[in-house]
Amino acid sequence: KLCGAAKGPGIFFFLPFVDEYRKVDLRITALDVPPQEMITKDSVTTTVNAVVFIRVVDPNLMVLQVDDYINATKLLAQTT
Repeated sequence: KLCGAAKGPGIFFFLPFVDEYRKVDLRITALDVPPQEMITKDSVTTTVNAVVFIRVVDPNLMVLQVDDYINATKLLAQTT
């Protein structure tokens, strides 16, 4: 359960044994997807490279719903 909203820059206080502190990077992050081979309709093998850019829009949802958002995004980009 999340009590209150995300704190912005500046000074804020939290109780060490009651509150949990998580630092979230809100900048755009680039992830390199490893090259994968695929077969086209005419049976030609090609190699596909990709770069994924991610940005955290809502830090509250990122903390509550996803354990490791960078790894989850990288695995989703590899499978789709």
